[in-house]
Amino acid sequence: MTTFDASAFTGNPSLCGPPLPVKCSGHDDLSHDSENDITYDNWFLLSLGLGFATGTLVPYFVLAMKRSWSDAYFDFLDQFIDKILLRLRHRQGRNHGQRRKIQHRQ
Repeated sequence: MTTFDASAFTGNPSLCGPPLPVKCSGHDDLSHDSENDITYDNWFLLSLGLGFATGTLVPYFVLAMKRSWSDAYFDFLDQFIDKILLRLRHRQGRNHGQRRKIQHRQ
């Protein structure tokens, strides 16, 4: 696939290959088998889907089966979110009421 047609390459006698009608010597035609490409794409998409499902479901099932791990994980998550919110409130309160002084030119 190219945006140039063969007329764009006139005056270059040693050029060869698509989109020019002159074939390059010493190189076989590199045509792709579309059936192999489809098979490769299917395997790629299958492995991508299985990887996503495994990465999502394994932690879910572990947390669903082990009550102590689930409690520890959600306690950690709650504390982490509380720390972030506390810092945001502290930062917002520190800047609250302060105004920038603007100097006017005369």
